[in-house]
Amino acid sequence: MTIDRETALKAIERMCDRQSIRNFSDRPIPDEDLQKVLDAATAAASAGNLQPVSVIVERDHERGKRLGELCTKQPFIGKASANLIFLLDWHKLSVYAACRNAPFNCNDSWMHFVTGMEDVMCIAQAAETAAWLLGIGSCYIGTAMHSGSEIAEMYNIPQRAYPMLVLALGYPADIPAKRRKLEKESIFFEGSYPDLSDEQICEIYDRKYEGITLS
Repeated sequence: MTIDRETALKAIERMCDRQSIRNFSDRPIPDEDLQKVLDAATAAASAGNLQPVSVIVERDHERGKRLGELCTKQPFIGKASANLIFLLDWHKLSVYAACRNAPFNCNDSWMHFVTGMEDVMCIAQAAETAAWLLGIGSCYIGTAMHSGSEIAEMYNIPQRAYPMLVLALGYPADIPAKRRKLEKESIFFEGSYPDLSDEQICEIYDRKYEGITLS
């Protein structure tokens, strides 16, 4: 595998600057670029390569507005150039198993639920990263699960498939101030989990939330 290190480092630098975008311009995403995003997502890692994921691509603004209402009233979803609705989908594999006279119980297994959710996040993150590298902003919406039955009816989603999250995509109308994250040393621990005191943990979060007040 040949890697252009300079190009790779520039891509990583771009990834380090990523942030959620909730204010989109009216500029549409070219179909060629959206397909590149979907190509990157298709190549995402998958547990056992089962790929129990389906993605509905929503580009209609009126339906996007309805989707935003269902996702706990978030109007910016309706302004996105495209919304990707990620489904944890055991429907297709269950049909395939039945047609091939094979047993199937993935939808009843806690472990398969967890690894299926990991697959959803892998494909969604691949899409989010590819979009950002192309200059396309995005925002994850996890509240799709709150209105899963309504979204399922809206998009003709079958049994054994469920909407887990939405990724709103569009060109940024503006770039907000970068939100403070936890320091790298507070997330990555070498070898084992450190024996952190309550005071040390509070200091970690005090540095992150300094100057920010929440009700």
